[in-house]
Parts: sequence; C-alpha cells; structure tokens
Amino acid sequence: MGFDSIEQSVEDTVFALRNHPLMPKDIKIYGFIMDSTTGELSEVPETGEQ
Repeated sequence: MGFDSIEQSVEDTVFALRNHPLMPKDIKIYGFIMDSTTGELSEVPETGEQ
C-alpha cells in the first residue's frame, strides 16, 4: 500500500477535509510535506477543486 505522488496524496486529503459535511467552512486547511531528513516543510499549493 502506498501512493505514487506525495503531493497528490496531500491535495486529495486537503480536498476531502475541506469538503467534509461536518467541517466548518470558516476553518482554514493547508497541506504540507515534511522532509524527514532536514525537517523542512513545503506547502502543497492549492490546485483548485477536483
């Protein structure tokens, strides 16, 4: 089990959270990927609606 693209996985998760019926619409949700070696965070840019 796994995924082909980390970015796509994060985008899919953010999309699901933003569109969940119990998630308040005023809550801001962002996606990040952390480099496990350096600890650097990279924000996954929004690509719009899926």
